[in-house]
Amino acid sequence: MKAFFRRHRWGLVLACGAVAGLVAIGWCLWPDPALRTIRDRYERIQLGMPWADVVSLMGSPTQDGYMQHKLAPNRRWELLAREGEPYDESMSCWFGNTAVIYVQCLPGRRVNYKSLIALDPLPWDIKARLWLNRLMRRVGFG
Repeated sequence: MKAFFRRHRWGLVLACGAVAGLVAIGWCLWPDPALRTIRDRYERIQLGMPWADVVSLMGSPTQDGYMQHKLAPNRRWELLAREGEPYDESMSCWFGNTAVIYVQCLPGRRVNYKSLIALDPLPWDIKARLWLNRLMRRVGFG
């Protein structure tokens, strides 16, 4: 048995290192469950949806008013998704620990704009996403 370990010790060390590396990469890239829940709710909101349906889906807004992430300069944020065009900056928003959803309704109380913003994203996550977007544009997918 000692002869086996002596002969194959570097292979075992490399195999253990590879497994540890894969576990570390998986842990870093695993999506945040709270962000996934917020993203699922965001995707259920449709343009043209009545305001009452949005409130029944999301609950009452955390805050009405202007985009609050602009008023907090000490927090980093990243726009993850956006649909529609806002007619001003007056919106309803739902704050979570990791993300914010903004929704704006037209005077007829139908959704005309929605956005999902990640709060305090990791710097490497932003750089990786920018690199991936650049690559997809060059290949022709963006």
